[in-house]
Amino acid sequence: MLFLETSGLLKLLVQEPFSERAREAFLAAKGIGACAFALTESVGVLYAMRRDGRLTRPQFRKALREPYDLWEGLTVVVPGYVTFQAAAELCAREPLKGADAVHLQAALDLQALGARPLFLTLDRTLYRVARAKGLAVVVSAFES
Repeated sequence: MLFLETSGLLKLLVQEPFSERAREAFLAAKGIGACAFALTESVGVLYAMRRDGRLTRPQFRKALREPYDLWEGLTVVVPGYVTFQAAAELCAREPLKGADAVHLQAALDLQALGARPLFLTLDRTLYRVARAKGLAVVVSAFES
């Protein structure tokens, strides 16, 4: 299962550098998953991109529909208190932002249940920490 965190999800929604790498991983995946928080976070980023002029109105409208369309086919991990607590502990040990830690911990929780998530992130720090924690990670653009 390809597990999308927000930076990877956004590369599917908006044409940016490394979007092609994200699309290749997406098209090759046998299943797609994400933490529930990725929906809120990605929609928030899209609104910010529109406000500061990085997306035209037509680009914004198209991009804003896509996460909801994509969500229909995802395995969505809804984190509970234990996941949030473990994510907070990750922040104490690793140089992660809170949201990144939640995405990572959700993927680690899936792995602990026997799933084999393939983590997609375009965030350099999150990529390094995910690999160090034993997750399979899509080979990043900064490693090729």
